[in-house]
Amino acid sequence: MQKWEYLTMIVNSIDEYGVDLIVTYMNGKSATVGKDFFGIQFPSFYERINSAGQEGWELAGIDNCTHQKCAIYVFKRPIPPN
Repeated sequence: MQKWEYLTMIVNSIDEYGVDLIVTYMNGKSATVGKDFFGIQFPSFYERINSAGQEGWELAGIDNCTHQKCAIYVFKRPIPPN
């Protein structure tokens, strides 16, 4: 039987149109990548989702957070048999 591992990303919109997206949490941990002049720096959703695809992750589902500018993305990838 195939076994899976899962990755969750909480993605927030940082503009009023919902176009600029950042990953704020991955598997329940802060996804900060450092600090810039304005404060904390988060990875771009578009860069992170491309990295996830290259690492073998496949999008399994999307769910809305409790407010409108946030979504939870769930990815899965197979665990190789032993």
